Amino acid sequence: MVKVFANTVFQRLGGFANYVDPTPTDPNPPKDMRTIANKTVDQLGFAGGLRLEIGPLRLGATAHYGKGLGFYYAQENSQVAVYFAADAFDPRDGDLRTFRGFYGQAALVFGKIMVAGGAGASQVLTLSFDDTTMFPMPKQNLGFNGVFNYHIYDNFVFDIDYFRAVSSWYGTAFTQTVNVVSSGFTMTF
Repeated sequence: MVKVFANTVFQRLGGFANYVDPTPTDPNPPKDMRTIANKTVDQLGFAGGLRLEIGPLRLGATAHYGKGLGFYYAQENSQVAVYFAADAFDPRDGDLRTFRGFYGQAALVFGKIMVAGGAGASQVLTLSFDDTTMFPMPKQNLGFNGVFNYHIYDNFVFDIDYFRAVSSWYGTAFTQTVNVVSSGFTMTF
């Protein structure tokens, strides 16, 4: 079995402040500051992947690339995705950073047992004017996982997982590592 997918996302972000004219004859209407963006930017991203099954072997791979996407989910609203200038009238204020990432996984299925492992990373690229020596910012989230599944029934599965996450930042050698072991049961309907 072979499965292939591709998708894209596009959204125009930002806006201009609106003017509210309570009286049509008011020569200086008050400014509505609910919209403070002073420009618009286009968020654009692409992703694709494939899954291949040959007997007991299952392989999967996926990748993504685009501006303003985020680390944890598509179209994440985070400060790392957008450049926030100290001066709101800086023409670079609101520029989007580019993200890229990949994930690959392999599994072996033997009857009711599945053993799998994978690795992936999500990275943000700096803008040409980012000063990461003065203001460190996230660089990469790297993850590794291992999985053991036992199908008690076709729709009832026992699982135990291991996940290791390593986060790093531009402008510092500091990294943060998290190790997680989790277990439980899944029932599908």
